This record gives sequence, structure tokens and C-alpha cells, in this order.
Amino acid sequence: MDIIINIFKNGIEFLYGFTGDIGIAIVLLTLVVKLILLPFSIKQRIAMKKQLVVNKKIEIIKDKYKNNKKKQEVELNKIYRENSKGLVGCLIPFLQLPVISGLYMSINRLKVETITMLIPWVANIGSIDNKFVVPLIYTLITVAPSIMSYLRIFGNNETPVTIKSILPMIIFGILVTVKAPVGIGIYFITSGLFNLIEDVGFRIYSKNKAFA
Repeated sequence: MDIIINIFKNGIEFLYGFTGDIGIAIVLLTLVVKLILLPFSIKQRIAMKKQLVVNKKIEIIKDKYKNNKKKQEVELNKIYRENSKGLVGCLIPFLQLPVISGLYMSINRLKVETITMLIPWVANIGSIDNKFVVPLIYTLITVAPSIMSYLRIFGNNETPVTIKSILPMIIFGILVTVKAPVGIGIYFITSGLFNLIEDVGFRIYSKNKAFA
């Protein structure tokens, strides 16, 4: 892990020397890492879509053969065999974890104490945002994908979210950034925005696409 952390730390310092703004350097490195991981993230989303289709098939079979357990077991095993490869896609987040963790820790270990034009009211990136603008922005970005379930433009069949269902996300977003250094907040916001754009793009892509 230390090797990954040092690579990212050196990358941030290089970009800082190039841009002259540590906040922009963090944004650029975060975007580079997210772009590298994008193919894996898309595979994960496709795997999750396929898993939803499989789950629906399982429910249909359970209902259809609820009075014939033997036939039900045969049909369910058939589905499990046919879709066993697709389950590998669900493991992708674990493959990305060391990279994302390394990026986070490299930013957390930065010793640079300088202002950034992205958040000019904070003395340096090691300070917290006393105006709570960073926690607010990150929280809005965090809940945005859930809110999109209300938008018909994506043509999905998702159940619209409720305040109760997204409340844990709101609390998490506030807790994770309210006491975090601004440098970490910039990372979270950049990563969250990238994920949001990716989510919108994938929803549009998968709008009329069948995942079987």
C-alpha cells in the first residue's frame, strides 16, 4: 500500500509544481485515477444490471413452481449456472479498493499548507471548512443519484426514493466531510462529481438496452 500512496503523493506534488495550486492538483490526479478505473466501474454497473435481471427471473421461478420444490430447485440451479460468470463483476469494487484507498491516504498525508483558489476562504488545505460549504456540496452530490430515480427521462423502472431511504447517505456525507481537511473534501467532491456524471451517462446508455 505504501508504494501506491507514494506514487500518488509524488503525482500530486508534480501537478502542484505544474499548476501552482494544490487544490487543482488534487482534482487532476483524482480525475486521472477515476478515468483509469472507468472501464472497471462500467463493468461493475453492467454486472449489477444483469444481477437485477437474474433476481427477477428467480422470483418468477419461485412463484411459478412454489408448489413443486423439486422443479423449482432444478430451474434455479440452471439460472445460477448460466449466470455464474456475471457474478465476478460484483467483485470489481474490491479490486478498485486499494487504488482508491491509496489515493485518499496520499492526500491525507500531504504536508503542504497553502491556499487553493477552489476554496479561497480556507487558510490551507489542512484546515476544515468552517463555513460548511464543502460538506453541503458533497452531501448534495452523494444523494443526487438517488434523486434521479424520480426523473422519467432515464426511462428506468426504479422505485422513487424516500427521505427515509437517503437519510443515512445524507448523514454519512456530513460526517465524512464536516471535520475532514479541505484537501480531503476536494477529493470527495471531485470523485463524487465524476461518479455522478458516470451514473447519468450509464443511465442514458442503458435506457433502452436489455441486460440478460
